[in-house]
Amino acid sequence: MRIKSHESVSRIKRFFYLWRLYRLVNSLLKRDLAEGDASGVDFSELPADNRKVLIVTIAFNNDAVLRHQIEHIRMFLQDNDVEYLVADNSPLKERQEVIRALCEEMGVSYIKIPNDIRINKISGSYSHGAAATWIYYNYIIKRRPYCFGFIDHDLFPIRQFSIAEKLGDAPYYGFRDDRGGAWYLWMGLLFFKFAAVKDYEINFLPCKVNNGEVYLDTGGSLWYTLYSKLGSEGCNFPDRVVVPVYVNGKRYSDPIDYIDDCWMHTNNGSNWKKKADKQDMLTIIWEKYQNSIPDEIHF
Repeated sequence: MRIKSHESVSRIKRFFYLWRLYRLVNSLLKRDLAEGDASGVDFSELPADNRKVLIVTIAFNNDAVLRHQIEHIRMFLQDNDVEYLVADNSPLKERQEVIRALCEEMGVSYIKIPNDIRINKISGSYSHGAAATWIYYNYIIKRRPYCFGFIDHDLFPIRQFSIAEKLGDAPYYGFRDDRGGAWYLWMGLLFFKFAAVKDYEINFLPCKVNNGEVYLDTGGSLWYTLYSKLGSEGCNFPDRVVVPVYVNGKRYSDPIDYIDDCWMHTNNGSNWKKKADKQDMLTIIWEKYQNSIPDEIHF
């Protein structure tokens, strides 16, 4: 599969930037899974009447958030046939080994995505989008599940619910972001009916609209190839409550999000901002604030 840019380009510099980027991504998509880079993974096609719910989380360096996520998915998700896959986009070999060991310990599927340091250097959003696109074309379309989706590695179920019921009769479910007359679903929480989207080009890269004036983050390119074509009638786009966090009276950069009253998002799970006390804070937040939505969180 070859993906292409659908952005309106107004400057020669941006044209060559996009040309280089899409060359890199399409080169990545051609790379097969290396021998030994998967564990507990089934590549066989599912029967046509399957009700499989395939959940993919893009891992990035932090095994602690993944352990918590796995435990909560098993605790709260009520769908009968769930496949949970860790798609490891960690750039560090030692972190890849730790995350794979965790997956084998907890009995979940693991795939190490082929790494391209040149895409990583462009931005985390492009790296994330390229990783999700690779997983779609190299794994999801081979399985053909009833529905599939992506969640951030620091997003956790906190109530009992069913993803299939959240989807209902709609082609997709997730948190919607509207920008500049376009909209897209946040890559931290989005699910699709496979049958509804299988004939469309799937491209999870960021993009710009309005002649390059408005930026759509990871997954934004689906505005051109999918969302603008299928529309949004009957879709479940849940609300988000953003709860500020204060440390010693000063507002912390990472708030806590509660989405659809059944998801908690702790933000910056990979700690790319390099906050010294981040992991300790996450542990306290998991213990104290998953059963109710506070107005503010103080440390």
